[in-house]
Amino acid sequence: MEQQRERHSFGAAIADASKITARQGLGITLGAYVGNVRPGSVAQMVGLVPGDIITEINMQRVATADDLEQALSKISKGGRISLVFLRGNKTFTTEGTL
Repeated sequence: MEQQRERHSFGAAIADASKITARQGLGITLGAYVGNVRPGSVAQMVGLVPGDIITEINMQRVATADDLEQALSKISKGGRISLVFLRGNKTFTTEGTL
């Protein structure tokens, strides 16, 4: 399985979605693939579940796990986040506080 890194302030293990979707035979989807979601974390509170693919944060495109990590590192604790993510073939938008 693709190595996933957990962002403690966010509470989800993430990896490059393109590598995982290609390996699953689903074509290539850009974004940050959500693996484990820690109970009580920001990721859980905004409604993310394993298998979701984050494609945008605060109106910035997310093509890789590194893109998401860099964007999160620029948001201070208590800062607002807005996420666009894929779940299956549907797109969702959610908001929360880091």
